[in-house]
Amino acid sequence: MFMNLAGLISSAIRYIGRGDALPVNTQLDNHSAITLYLENAKCIHVMTIDDTPVIWSVICEYKRVDTRSISKSLLAVMNNYSPFFHFGQPALVNIDGNIELRATFSLLALKNEETMAAAINDYALVMENIFKIYNIN
Repeated sequence: MFMNLAGLISSAIRYIGRGDALPVNTQLDNHSAITLYLENAKCIHVMTIDDTPVIWSVICEYKRVDTRSISKSLLAVMNNYSPFFHFGQPALVNIDGNIELRATFSLLALKNEETMAAAINDYALVMENIFKIYNIN
């Protein structure tokens, strides 16, 4: 199934008035990762992997924090259901020695620019809460 994820992401970001979060002087395409630049040098990446639209961010190095000591706080943040992602997502995963926040979009998120904007917003809120728990500025 072909989906113009790059077009949908661009439209969603402009819909919420954050065109500045998109890369400058770069043509977005559906064959490479799209990076959204947020405040404080935090980035959100979006890409289609094996026909599945995925959103992710690097939180920190895996060895940086003992996750067990903050697991209660993490669980409270991660346990909030969003209809824009598949059940149990976003989730924290260890990828190449980094803790990443990853999720796959539900069909609802892919419906139009408004629902995609809401999905990105939900994801960004979870990400910001996780940065606070990990005490990352």
